[in-house]
Amino acid sequence: GRQGSDHEVLTYEKILENWEIEDPKQVIDILGLWGDASDNIPGVPGIGEKTAKKLVLNMALSKDCSKTPKNSKANRRKMSLISPIKLVFLKN
Repeated sequence: GRQGSDHEVLTYEKILENWEIEDPKQVIDILGLWGDASDNIPGVPGIGEKTAKKLVLNMALSKDCSKTPKNSKANRRKMSLISPIKLVFLKN
């Protein structure tokens, strides 16, 4: 367990609820973006838990992003993240 407490068994449903995701595999993407110091995962600078979840849930990093208008705020964010994200996922 964490900090000496009893262990906790997470069910499929509990993982979805705790992480606010649709598929437990999305935890990997969230932690890759957010980073995890205890596991030596650097993450993307400026991306915290909330933004990582939002990006993963909105599939802002998926192929559908190519349909984002070039001058939109979402596209500017995507473009500013491309290089750091490539580094994060290539390191892991």
